[in-house]
Amino acid sequence: MSVNNFDCGVCGQSTKKEITKYNPSIWIEHSMFTGCEIECCTECGMGLISPAPNNDSLTTFYQEEYRHISSPFYLDFGRKYRSFYRDHRSISQLLLGLNYVDVKDGDGFLDIGPGPGASFREVVEIFGEKKMNLYAIELSNNASDYYNKFYGVKTFLNLDEVLDYTVKKPRLVLSSHSLEHFCLDEAKDFLRLLRSNVAEDGCCVFEVPHVDMRIHKDLRGGDDPHLMFFSRDALQKLFTNNGFEVLFIETCGRLYSQPRLSSQNISFSSNILKSIRQMIVKFAKAVPMLTTFFSGFARIRLKDDNFRYGGNRECLRLVVRPSHID
Repeated sequence: MSVNNFDCGVCGQSTKKEITKYNPSIWIEHSMFTGCEIECCTECGMGLISPAPNNDSLTTFYQEEYRHISSPFYLDFGRKYRSFYRDHRSISQLLLGLNYVDVKDGDGFLDIGPGPGASFREVVEIFGEKKMNLYAIELSNNASDYYNKFYGVKTFLNLDEVLDYTVKKPRLVLSSHSLEHFCLDEAKDFLRLLRSNVAEDGCCVFEVPHVDMRIHKDLRGGDDPHLMFFSRDALQKLFTNNGFEVLFIETCGRLYSQPRLSSQNISFSSNILKSIRQMIVKFAKAVPMLTTFFSGFARIRLKDDNFRYGGNRECLRLVVRPSHID
């Protein structure tokens, strides 16, 4: 269904919008996602959930439900060990960003929504222990103690808290699969604040799902809990219209033509992987020398899809820096 006289909040064009039914696959009965639609700008391809949830509901959801033990995105932040595994997504994102910024000892690295904290492990692998000041914005309960214990990270609930705490502006910022969880107005406010508080010669790496409703309407998986759905054009315009210069933007990751897990299998597969990790940890604890073995075994695989760019792929990755103000 198309509607005329729609003013897009991203590209600013007065055009048509396409209406698509929102497809929850995990929180099927959650009031925030049931009965919703996705409004897509036919000009730039930006898709937005409608009606948009309010901020209080979102905060409660991410603090209490998103990482709950019953969720496929559950993380055991109470575990007593540091991850054995190398994270190819974080490695590829950081290596891309380092093409555009010269990071030195004592500079700040900020991860917006770090989840399991894999980026911090990889920053330490690249730069060494305690060489950089590490910061996180994360709402999940118990995450801050985990990040601090293993990586010396200071965790905050929002960007304002980060900026009040830090003396030097962060030089490298990463946001991996977090921006799509914002509502549009909040995303704009966040980017404008971020733009003013990144080092002038620093850069930010963002990655989001590539879901252009004009071409992926029948290829996408479940929509929840995402609130924004990005085409390449829409992602670029969101940043350029809010004070950033785009240095790099490209599709990345798995091709849409490759097999993918169905939403029904996500939880099952997560449980299997969790069981395997627990078994490995028990062996490593029983025979201490195995810890060194497993750490060496987790090598970087350059054939991993996270190092692939171009074509109709499932993610979008871009590097930006603040635009200079005359």
